[in-house]
Parts: sequence; C-alpha cells; structure tokens
Amino acid sequence: MRPLRILIVNAKGGCGKTTIATNLAVAYARQGLGVALVDQDSQGSAEAWAHQREASLAKVEFVAQRRATMYQTQAWRDRLPHGVERAVIDAASVATERNLDDYFRESDAFLVPMLPSPIDIRAGGKFIDSLLNHRSYRSHPVPIGVLANRVVKRAVAYDRLTRFLERLPVPTVATFADSQLYLHAAEVGAGILDFPHDSRFAAERGEWSALLRWLEAALADKSAPPARPSAQAGKAAAAERARSTPAPMAPRRAPLLAAREVEPAVGA
Repeated sequence: MRPLRILIVNAKGGCGKTTIATNLAVAYARQGLGVALVDQDSQGSAEAWAHQREASLAKVEFVAQRRATMYQTQAWRDRLPHGVERAVIDAASVATERNLDDYFRESDAFLVPMLPSPIDIRAGGKFIDSLLNHRSYRSHPVPIGVLANRVVKRAVAYDRLTRFLERLPVPTVATFADSQLYLHAAEVGAGILDFPHDSRFAAERGEWSALLRWLEAALADKSAPPARPSAQAGKAAAAERARSTPAPMAPRRAPLLAAREVEPAVGA
C-alpha cells in the first residue's frame, strides 16, 4: 500500500516548514506508525536534524529528495523505505508555479505554515489562492490546512492574523507558539512530543493532537474532498490581504528547554 504523503509547503521561506515537518514526523512515530521525513529543501535543515536524532527515540526514517537547482524539480517517486505508512515532506524553500504540478500529483494533503507578519500574511494568502485556483486542485482537490506558526497570542499581530485566517476558504487546523522550546528540541534531533512528561509542552501537545486528528480524518476520506471555495469567499480573502497591515510581533518570552536526557519511550 502506498504511504500517505503530507507536504509542508509555502511560497515564502522562513515560515518554519522544517520545524513543522520534524515535529509532525515525531508525532506519527510516537504513535507507532512507520514514518519517513523527506527533505526536498536545498538548505538540508531536515537532514541536519535527522543526523542529531538519537537511536533510542521513536524511529524516523530520513530520505533526501532535493532538487539539483531551484529551476529543476526532482521527481518524488524515489522509493521510500519498507514499512513507511506516512511520508512527511519538507518542501523546497520557495514553491513556484512549476512545482505545483508535482506537488498535487504526489501529495495527499497540504499544510501551509503562516507567520503573523504583514509580509508573511500577504505571501501566504497569495500562495493559498494559487493552490485553490490551480488546475490540478480544481480537477482533483486535496485537503489543505493552514498552520498559524510562531505566534504570541497576546500580541496585536496574532489578532490580525486570526481575523485574516477566519476569512480564508481553507481551515486553520493548529496554532503553534513562538517558543525557544522548539529550537532546543531541534538541536538534539527531537520533537516536543519526545518530552511527554514536561509540563512546559502541555499546550503545544494539544495543538499537535488537533493537527493529527484533522490530518487523519482528511486522509481517511479522500473520496470526499473539501468544498471548493466560492467566488465571494475568494474576493473577501483578497480584500483582507490588500488592507492587512499587522503590527510587529511582540518579543519572545518563552522559557528555555532545560538540559535533560530524552526519554526513549514511544507513545504520548
């Protein structure tokens, strides 16, 4: 049976794709599923993460499928390791129109991380429009979910981002905090779900559980794809992007991840 493939993608770099991809791979691995982390980004950040991951942790296979140049897309048909049930794909840093044909042909679901800054909101909204209006989506829709990433919930920028996302014709399926905890977990090749007993991760674990529930429901019902957006909804989203001018994000005030031995147990 072909593994289900989940693409983490945006047209703009720096939106946290690799952090989402690595943590999603860990989430599936800790559920006991065979999972591969597929790196298509020329920066190789996912590969660096995979090399740091300890053998005692839940197993995540790593597959490099990077493009030779930013204008030459490599096929996604490379063979995945035996037993892989979910492939989490860290897409190239900048997704172009030329990439979209491959993305739609080879992916079962799209996740689009979006940061709460004016530039990221406009770029992310434009990219989602390009997905929804692409000929492949119109002929064979796939689930598309937005992730509000690196947010500070008490900041004005987060409120502006929330209002914008509410107008999009695709769901916002999870909201992840702007926290140093993700960075320190990444330094040791871990995801935050590798720390099931650390209370500082409690809120984030809830968001990852919500994301997994949405993904599995969407992937289980491929015969009933999400409804195509109405013309009115598309115009409303475009108008909101045109007038959206969010304030700068508030400074980070997240705790640091204490140095500790990562527990090898599998399961939340």
